Amino acid sequence: YRAMVSTGHLEPGDNPLAHFPKLKRPSRKLPEVLTEQEAPQLLDQPPSDTIIGLRDRALLATLYGTGIRVSECSGLNEKDVDLDRKTIRVKGKGGHERVVPLNEMVVKALMAYRAARGPHASGAMFVSRNGRRMSRNAIYDRVRTHAKKAHLQKDVSPHRLRHAFA
Repeated sequence: YRAMVSTGHLEPGDNPLAHFPKLKRPSRKLPEVLTEQEAPQLLDQPPSDTIIGLRDRALLATLYGTGIRVSECSGLNEKDVDLDRKTIRVKGKGGHERVVPLNEMVVKALMAYRAARGPHASGAMFVSRNGRRMSRNAIYDRVRTHAKKAHLQKDVSPHRLRHAFA
């Protein structure tokens, strides 16, 4: 206390915590991702003979093959997808736009979905049964549903697919 009165600060030798061991921050564990066997199980789960199945195949392929956020996927519009250039333009956090390259798997899935459903009035890339843009919750639900049908033991979410991409 005397050392504080004159300067307002403790001298290093007067600090009562000076000899305590330093606390280490617990290490952050890496997120659990899909294995090389689980990813194809999930991506092949939706049927390829219905529009909803093709939509879900395209949705899963886009999330897994690009690593975009679920909100970016929900906000994706037809005009943002350029299959000739194999890119999509996404609006991320804070309104930032970026162009993301597509691999062949994603291009094929998006082409099949577009061909099956035809042009859509809403402008949204991924639409629900009633023709409206799919919400974040609807996308989460589709990912979880297909993970269960694929008998994956992990809790699979769009964010886990983002980590699997990374």
